[in-house]
Amino acid sequence: MVETIVNDVLQISEIHNSEVKVHREPLYVSPICESAIDTVKHRVNENVRILFKPGDKDQMVFTDRHRLMQILINLLLNAAKFTQSGTITIGYKANRNNTSVDIFVEDTGIGIAAKHAEHIFDRFVKLDPNTQGVGLGLAISRSLARLMSGELKLDTTYTGGARFVVTLPVE
Repeated sequence: MVETIVNDVLQISEIHNSEVKVHREPLYVSPICESAIDTVKHRVNENVRILFKPGDKDQMVFTDRHRLMQILINLLLNAAKFTQSGTITIGYKANRNNTSVDIFVEDTGIGIAAKHAEHIFDRFVKLDPNTQGVGLGLAISRSLARLMSGELKLDTTYTGGARFVVTLPVE
């Protein structure tokens, strides 16, 4: 736990100081999603199922494999932390104009009020002070998405828990 906190603090500092390098390459989304699931499945409550909903065809994005994995693992671990029963779903779909891909992580957990949709991405923000962590995971994840010419948002239209969407460019 302490090692994770130290690593998170160091990483947010590196991102802020523009020391994090992004190595973009063309990557298929399915294997990255599947690898992220494999990494976190042992940390999910036994009453929770992890589902994978790939798009109609495997999409390719032009991004950094390591950084995308980090974002997806952060989102899946957050979902696991706040979902005691039900499902956590990861999936993706191409946007209408096929210039970007939306990768989503949604859960049937406690959800996040729309009024907190931007605030949760601030550093050291924890809506529930009793949960594990220091409130850097979402700040790091959004910063990494932006470094990769993408975006990370909370989908405030989703009401079954929480749904985060990472949008990344195809090229």
